Amino acid sequence: MKITFNNTEYEVRVSEQKLPPEIKSQWLEALRSGKFPQGKHRLCTRNLIKQYCCLGVLSHIQGRLTQSGYDGTTDTVLCHDNPLHWVNDVRMVDSFQVITLIGLNDNDMPFTQIADIIEHAL
Repeated sequence: MKITFNNTEYEVRVSEQKLPPEIKSQWLEALRSGKFPQGKHRLCTRNLIKQYCCLGVLSHIQGRLTQSGYDGTTDTVLCHDNPLHWVNDVRMVDSFQVITLIGLNDNDMPFTQIADIIEHAL
């Protein structure tokens, strides 16, 4: 499936191997909750308002996001530093999906729309 957002075209592959249902439902609920201000390029920023990338939300709900904004299982703070970590961790089929989510997030696609893509494709 191809989508265009902010004049950029993205290909979203539908995975045959879906996310584990519990992880998926928690992530979708968190993204749609409005409780997480959206940020860019980092899992979590600690400026005046704490902001999260869509992958930072996942790290937070799994209890791995440290106070310094790092993922607790790696030294990753930037979302695009180590997409293969995310592939292995949440059992996504390939890093292409993770990179697509990062691109959509960093180009200001709202979490609610990202959640719709995750629900459909993962």
